[in-house]
Amino acid sequence: LHPHHTRHFPMAPSLPLLVILIACGTAQQVGQTVCKEPKEPRDAILIQYKSAMKKTWGADHLARVPAACDRHVSELRQSEYRHQTGLTSLLEVLQSGSVDVSSEVQASLERRHCLALAASQGLRRESEKRRPVLWLHLHTFAGTFMCEEAMKQGEVTPASLDPAGNCNWPGESCSQMDGLESCDEKSSQGTFSFSMLERHLQSSDLCAAALHGTMLREPSAALRSVLAANHYRKEDIIQILEGRTTSFEAEHDGCLPQWDTYHHFDNFVTRSLSGAYMLPPGQVNETYLEIAKLRLQQMDVVLILEELTDHVAQLSSTLGWGISDIPISKEVNSHFDNSDETFSEAEELFLREINKFDYELYEFGKAIAAERTAAAKA
Repeated sequence: LHPHHTRHFPMAPSLPLLVILIACGTAQQVGQTVCKEPKEPRDAILIQYKSAMKKTWGADHLARVPAACDRHVSELRQSEYRHQTGLTSLLEVLQSGSVDVSSEVQASLERRHCLALAASQGLRRESEKRRPVLWLHLHTFAGTFMCEEAMKQGEVTPASLDPAGNCNWPGESCSQMDGLESCDEKSSQGTFSFSMLERHLQSSDLCAAALHGTMLREPSAALRSVLAANHYRKEDIIQILEGRTTSFEAEHDGCLPQWDTYHHFDNFVTRSLSGAYMLPPGQVNETYLEIAKLRLQQMDVVLILEELTDHVAQLSSTLGWGISDIPISKEVNSHFDNSDETFSEAEELFLREINKFDYELYEFGKAIAAERTAAAKA
């Protein structure tokens, strides 16, 4: 099978699609007349998926499902959607005839069906030839919210086929340093209309073939959020930043690798944008701040979490999203911020001084976001 068609599927496609792809590949190899490759392999999967759903539920019930999608997508924000089975795997379950359509199972299937409908809408969006979006997901900066909204808007994302991936490009994980595909490589594949990178930005991650965006947030809120989200041992972090230890180890959990410690508490955004991520503690300076500012100016969309209501016009103008249903009246990244683990007043003052470049970058980002929003509204 051609890698373009297979590498991003959590499980192999069903037999009819396999036969078509093998036939095309064989023709190419032996020099015969080459049959046209399917315009989009997900088209075939979605057709089979909907057919299986129709047999499981009946046409009348299936017709009523789209009307409930908004409700299900809303529920998914507070639920286990990232742990749901991928679309291809679910298709196999449905085709096996082993589904017991109890009310509980039916509700789960409806939620998953909504994701499939979103993927189908995303295929139509891709046909409009808008450039794919590569979103810089700064860790705990509402990236999950953006992924969920992208799916609701009908974007084809890595999470459409493998919900556990949270829209990160397949094969890439939090703070990954090597084995990365460039922006040009990702864009040329035409696989996804929206994907994320949850790591520091490299020069090869920016290209004219894609749209780029990111979300910033107030630095002190970001520090509290990552402390709670990844359960960092605060004493370890403070000790590192004060220079009282030669070890950079700090107990934590979550998707971040074990070496990824002080980086989130020492000008994390400046590090992530400027290529200075691996600098030792206290080594970020004005030079890296200026690089970060230049990188931020290259973003097509710049959002501010605390001002999201003001800036959603960018999502409509640049990405073509419908913004009337985006839940911007509530905190979209507050689920980690209610922890009892926090910083003392003295620690807050210390961290504010340490993170002075991130505070300056945040104010600069607010100005960029305002410019982007004014242009979008105009």
